[in-house]
Amino acid sequence: MLISCELTGKVLLAVMAIAGGIQLLFYWLVFRRVAFFKEKSETSSKSPVSVIVCAKNEASNLRKFLPSLLDQDYGDYEVVVVNDCSWDDSA
Repeated sequence: MLISCELTGKVLLAVMAIAGGIQLLFYWLVFRRVAFFKEKSETSSKSPVSVIVCAKNEASNLRKFLPSLLDQDYGDYEVVVVNDCSWDDSA
């Protein structure tokens, strides 16, 4: 049985259209992550930080260095000074 040239052309065109549609769908599914990718903002990627300072008889050093610890540009941090039974002005 011989198929006409016109029918063969239409079937070939339909197969190519379906294959092209499948390929476009594949590329869309794979590369949509790249197209809609958003970098995480820098502030959300920083975890909170605790700075712990042990201070036993360190009153003069605390007066000198504690202001620089408190003047950090890091977003979410805390400074904890632990007094370990000092007998000077560390408390």
